[in-house]
Amino acid sequence: ELKAAKHNIVSFLKSLFFSFESLAGAKKIELGFETTSNHIPVLFDPDKMEKVFYNIMSNAFKFTPENGKIS
Repeated sequence: ELKAAKHNIVSFLKSLFFSFESLAGAKKIELGFETTSNHIPVLFDPDKMEKVFYNIMSNAFKFTPENGKIS
């Protein structure tokens, strides 16, 4: 069941993105979060979006070589 509500997608994804900092340090991968706006209201289910984003980040780490960059 979707529990969608309006949230700021930028701050939501940014906090998830930087939860990977320790993994990035261990794998010698640079992280960079880039945006042209600090606030973009989007209707989404935070639990579902977190699962999707973690899957994307897991793949990014899987295919990024040491000393690489994920942004």
